[in-house]
Amino acid sequence: SREGAISFHDISLTATQLNNHSANDSIFVKANTRFMNDAQFQVNFDFSLNETAGHIVRGTLYGFDLTSLNSTLEQMALMRIESGQLNRLDFWFRADNAIAEGNLNMLYDNLEVRFLDAEQQERGGDRIRSFIANTLVIRADNPADDPRIGIIQYERDLERSMFNYWLRSLSTGLEDSIKR
Repeated sequence: SREGAISFHDISLTATQLNNHSANDSIFVKANTRFMNDAQFQVNFDFSLNETAGHIVRGTLYGFDLTSLNSTLEQMALMRIESGQLNRLDFWFRADNAIAEGNLNMLYDNLEVRFLDAEQQERGGDRIRSFIANTLVIRADNPADDPRIGIIQYERDLERSMFNYWLRSLSTGLEDSIKR
């Protein structure tokens, strides 16, 4: 029941293969934007015209300070990032009406989170749960020399939007990447 905002600024969008008859069965869309008005984000879509809702999504998000996500995370997930630097995030997944599958490589340093108690947000949050998460559950770093690749696998909820489908698909890869 909480709301948060994810924003994209200065969007440049190019679509090709938009015609009524083509030997190619796909429409290609390329987007460049600034994620949360901070980091450069590039994403490419390949929408199949011969398959129901079939598409491939590939993207790269370049480095930024992860604490800039706190205004959204505090509202949507009752958590905040105490520290962390995203160096680069690369992903791809294939999706259709039923499922999205792919992988995600998130390179980051010094990740530390704090969970918030809904009634005690002002008093520092849930310290025990935060300690356990940072000590036993979350990897503080995912270095380029030995990265952990997250698996994207998400079953679509047809009642929700396509943007929700993409975000939930990416979140499965993010979660898989940062968990020990």
